[in-house]
Amino acid sequence: MKKKISKKLLSPADKRETFIGAKVTAQQKEQIKELAKDKGMTVSDYLLARALNYEPKSRLGEVEISALQNLNMLRVDILRCTSALEGASLSKRMAIFNDVAFMNNWIDKVTTMVDRLNLILDQAKAPNVVPSNPKPQES
Repeated sequence: MKKKISKKLLSPADKRETFIGAKVTAQQKEQIKELAKDKGMTVSDYLLARALNYEPKSRLGEVEISALQNLNMLRVDILRCTSALEGASLSKRMAIFNDVAFMNNWIDKVTTMVDRLNLILDQAKAPNVVPSNPKPQES
């Protein structure tokens, strides 16, 4: 599965115009290109990020993408159940669960789970970016 690496439009202040070159072997060049591709970044962005002491996160493989899709489907199912139960009348909820305290506790737990799933999904979908403030070098 090929992913297109898109170039972002930058403001004039953020546009990089100065070139820095480095001599590398053909093998090193291919390795750098592959590392950048694996991270979903351009070679320039990847090298700049690494030079600024930032380790880009790896992109998801097919297994991880499948797991992420399953988590997303789970989130949708939980949201549907939660919405249906929150929208039900008190008598309907009592008929279903026969215990209002249990029902409120269940809704709270499901809401917490959905919030956690949202956090996981958002973090996994976030693209790599070149940091604006470089990390300090570790000694």
